[in-house]
Amino acid sequence: MERTEKLFAARLLLKETDRAERSGDAIGGASGSGIRGLRPNEVGGEGAELARRAARELGRRHGASESGRRRAIRAARVQAEWWRREVIAEGPLWTLGPRETETLIRGMDILDRYGAEGAYELAGGTSLAVRWSHRGSTDFDLEADIGVRWKLIGNLEAMKEAFRRVFPGREVLVSATSIVVGQGEDGIWSFWARSGRLGRTEHESAVEVAPGRTVALADPVEVLAGKVEGRMVKQGRFLQRDLYDVAAARTYDPASLAAVLAMIGVEDTARVGRDLRVLERTGWWERGEKGRALLDRQGPPDLRVDPKKCLSQSAAILEAGAAGLPGGASRAGTR
Repeated sequence: MERTEKLFAARLLLKETDRAERSGDAIGGASGSGIRGLRPNEVGGEGAELARRAARELGRRHGASESGRRRAIRAARVQAEWWRREVIAEGPLWTLGPRETETLIRGMDILDRYGAEGAYELAGGTSLAVRWSHRGSTDFDLEADIGVRWKLIGNLEAMKEAFRRVFPGREVLVSATSIVVGQGEDGIWSFWARSGRLGRTEHESAVEVAPGRTVALADPVEVLAGKVEGRMVKQGRFLQRDLYDVAAARTYDPASLAAVLAMIGVEDTARVGRDLRVLERTGWWERGEKGRALLDRQGPPDLRVDPKKCLSQSAAILEAGAAGLPGGASRAGTR
């Protein structure tokens, strides 16, 4: 079975558990089952059939009682997470939609036309979403080292016009270090940022976004550092998607998270952890956020994209620092 089909099965099974929890029905039952409508020969059909079989088997195994129904729901969530981990263990997988893919490729085409030649990498939360398949994303940060930036700097005005033609009606901002394409009617944000990075790392890998088109992925240590140190520590800014990424990192890449926390230092991480506890007491997680819809219940089953739980777990992670993570004790205090 293809990886995309197995990942689709995991998502369908999670949706079925959500439906069963809301309705009080058994999972995989004939009445109201949320896993139907696709045949095995259709795209997604194999994944749908796998999810259907798992839901019916778990529902049958645990029985029709209320306690059995709840056990079946828990078991189905564990099964979905197991499938998902099998998929991501084989490497990054591009799972974003066709609109997002088209947006990224259009931007890459312009950069390549004016000298970038593919020498950039996908950074930000989108790169984590591609590595872990834990959430959606509709913005793209493409970062290049300083050598590529100097190649592009003489063509900024021409690139600005090219972006305006390809993305009509969007605001295009250009500076000596960045190109930013604003939100369009389709709701997709697109950023092409030029940073002063000075090289690649051993964590780098690539993902195929379309047949014959690949893009490198930024080092997860660098991405998490931007969220924790760049936004939380230095700017005092807290975004729900950042807290979700930090909480998910404990499950999917604790080594990278430990490296970031050790680099920042115990005093700063503990201070941010205390700030998050204050937000926790004020009900901050109930406030709306543009990116909240992207947290589509794909991630670790212990989070279930619960903003309150993400906030609480992120606070605990930062309070404990690197020493509180697997393998992190040796990193603590190395700043």
